Amino acid sequence: MRRCPQVALRGALSIFLALYACLSSGRQAAAPAPLAQGAKVCVADIANSSTRPIFTGRIKEHLLERLQKENVNAYDAFAATMLAKELEISVANKAVMRREKCAYMLLLEAAKPSGRQPASSAEMVIEFALFKKGQVSVPVLRSSSAGTAPEDPTEAAFAAADAAAAQIARFLHK
Repeated sequence: MRRCPQVALRGALSIFLALYACLSSGRQAAAPAPLAQGAKVCVADIANSSTRPIFTGRIKEHLLERLQKENVNAYDAFAATMLAKELEISVANKAVMRREKCAYMLLLEAAKPSGRQPASSAEMVIEFALFKKGQVSVPVLRSSSAGTAPEDPTEAAFAAADAAAAQIARFLHK
């Protein structure tokens, strides 16, 4: 049985157009947001020592957006914050700083409020340390910020991340 060349061509054209639409829409969605000018700040994944279930990836995305709104050249680095007594930069994070050409590395930890029981189950603290290239043994900024939300600890962490972003932006813009 012989197929009509027009039907085969029409089918191939439909497949090509469908693939092109998928690829072009994916390319547009993956385009990075325009970066702010200034020193590049690599943001590491958030460590969670709070013993509460939170979405650390969503918190990091929220923090990156907030930093960029504050005109900080924040970059989603493929780096992790290690849980330790203090926030310290690791050898792997130093390598990320070199590879990604970061002027700063930001490490973050979602932690319990220190010295007391939280007033609500949705109270969160974000501890952070900002390390400068060439001075990685001691952070140039170390602080924490607290946030609360009615029920959701992730929402409380968003509020804490907003306060942290404001502190970091003030430090970098002075």
